[in-house]
Amino acid sequence: MTENQNLKNNPNSEENQSKKVYVVGGVIIAALLVLCCTLAAFLIKANNVNELQEQNNIDLTEENETFKEDLDKLNEDYALLLSENGDLKSVTEEQLAELEAKKAEIEELYRYKKDYRKAKQKLDAFKVEVNGYLSQIAELKEENAKLNEENLVLNSDLEQEKAVNTELSEAKAVLTAEKEELSSRNSGLSKTVLFASVVKVENIVATGYRPKSNGKMVDQKKAKNIETLELCFETTVNEVTNAGTEEFFVRIITPQGETLANDSKGSGVLTNKRNKEKIRYTTTKTYDYANDKTNLCINWKPDGTFGAGNYAVEVYNKGYLCGIGSFQLK
Repeated sequence: MTENQNLKNNPNSEENQSKKVYVVGGVIIAALLVLCCTLAAFLIKANNVNELQEQNNIDLTEENETFKEDLDKLNEDYALLLSENGDLKSVTEEQLAELEAKKAEIEELYRYKKDYRKAKQKLDAFKVEVNGYLSQIAELKEENAKLNEENLVLNSDLEQEKAVNTELSEAKAVLTAEKEELSSRNSGLSKTVLFASVVKVENIVATGYRPKSNGKMVDQKKAKNIETLELCFETTVNEVTNAGTEEFFVRIITPQGETLANDSKGSGVLTNKRNKEKIRYTTTKTYDYANDKTNLCINWKPDGTFGAGNYAVEVYNKGYLCGIGSFQLK
């Protein structure tokens, strides 16, 4: 039997078939509705995710820009640190090496590893450290500025002191020169006064004696017979000299040019005030001078005998030659 015949023969079958169609259609429509709802929900969610991702991208871009600005600023501060450190040497070579290493690490985290969070942490710490060094350098520069200002004041005071010392030295030099000149004048004047006060002597006479058996002294002409030589001279009047004790140094010179001398008998050495020459003298005579003419005598006994010939006599007073004479022994 054919299908059409079955349908004609069974009217309920067509109705059932229609119901099936409606049911299947409803299921399909329901499924389509669920699918549409699901798709709509997915699209909404995807849209929200995209919006969130887009916002995150915007935030990340802004953070990246901020980080880049901070990094650039830090590089500028670091360059300033290197420049300011210069001659101050506030930051040591070891500390600079550590800063270089930290700076390189931040660059690596930022540019290559893209670890912005960690790079930001290290950047903030690095910034604090650099700013700390910059503050130290600023304080040190301020202290140096104060020291320089104080040095300028000290240098100014020192220059003034040098100027005063120079003036004092020049004044002292002038005073010293004047003092030396005055001293020279006084010395010359003193020498002049001293020389003017010399008591000159004259009429120098020598006589040889030999005692007789009765003790009487008899003058002798022959040198070999003379046991005692008496030498007399006369003082002259000098009004410049103050009255008082005067000492005369007598020098007896042999024909051979030697000075008769014996330290045990009062001989010695005097200094010639004219030429500072040391002169050996025979004996001295002290006299209480009263600005008068007085005949003074000394006696000299030789160690042996006198030799024949011409003898010279020099008399000194106050270191100056004040009289000369001579005598002859046969």
